[in-house]
Amino acid sequence: DGDEELHPNVFLAPKSRQAGSPPTLQAIRDSFPLPGHYHFRFKSPLFPGADREKGAMAVWMDVTKDNQTVPTWQNGIIAKVTRLSMEEEDDDDDDDFNRPHVSTPAAAPAQPSRAPPSHASSTVSAGSADHLDIFDGP
Repeated sequence: DGDEELHPNVFLAPKSRQAGSPPTLQAIRDSFPLPGHYHFRFKSPLFPGADREKGAMAVWMDVTKDNQTVPTWQNGIIAKVTRLSMEEEDDDDDDDFNRPHVSTPAAAPAQPSRAPPSHASSTVSAGSADHLDIFDGP
């Protein structure tokens, strides 16, 4: 997507319907310029209003309800957006219940792993034996 740490991707967020209030997650989703389904995380002050103070601590808040207003940081909206899928997702979760269940065969059991060779059974060349004896002492 061309995002770089020094030059992050930016888009203009819509204005809120209520003056002085940030937009809702639904408004951000509707104006988001890339296709697909995304998870939004917004930068927010640890304590309300603390972002006006020098050295304020920020946290990242996950916003999942479409009618919730998004958090702001220093009078702006800063988001980390993670793509969940390339397809637009409909909000009709009932489709998952109407699909026939397809079972997959169980995987074959894994072969038991061999234990690593014990120290006593390993062989060491005569040239390197003097380096290992520091661990073999009483």
